[in-house]
Amino acid sequence: MAFGGILLFLLLFFALGIGVFLLSLAMWLIARSKYKKYYGLQKQMEAAVPTVGVIMDCRQLHGSGTASKNGKVKNYKKGAYPFLYEFSVAYRCEDGMQHISFFGVRAKEPLPYSIADSVSMWRFPQPLAPVPQWIFDEGRSVDGRLPQQVFHHAWYGVPVDETATVMLEIHREAVLKTFRRRRRIAFGFYAAAMVLLIICVVLAAAFWLA
Repeated sequence: MAFGGILLFLLLFFALGIGVFLLSLAMWLIARSKYKKYYGLQKQMEAAVPTVGVIMDCRQLHGSGTASKNGKVKNYKKGAYPFLYEFSVAYRCEDGMQHISFFGVRAKEPLPYSIADSVSMWRFPQPLAPVPQWIFDEGRSVDGRLPQQVFHHAWYGVPVDETATVMLEIHREAVLKTFRRRRRIAFGFYAAAMVLLIICVVLAAAFWLA
């Protein structure tokens, strides 16, 4: 009986150890993946170039807050963003040419922007997200004025221009802060899982040698 009890205890201890090891391994893999993801996103945000644009045209859309997404109308959750704006912003790139970006921006409160205002922005070397081909049609805008239809684009919950290469500074700072916080959280889980894995290996080695 005593031998059977000891054997049962050892089997339960072994099964518990395997369970903790597998759980720790899964947590380590997930946290490692999340850390790499948000580290990459942070680096992607830091690759942007600052620029200053001038608002050429703007209009406020009335209603509870809707935006086109993939050619369809999307309602914002529970009317949390009742103010919807469209902006045309002109800026210059390194090539000296003037470029125009069209934004659709949702907001909880009225935005203070008006025509001829300067606005700080960040430009990205590559699009942050896929874009519809129709936004590149010629003749959509004359002298920087807003076209009849603007594609309301967003990336990780923050507005970007139609081409997904320009972001307002206030939105970049907010999303960059979010990426940094999530990266730190992922690193915490990653480190904790690593410690658990080391403990499991040490205990397994001690059990085997005993």
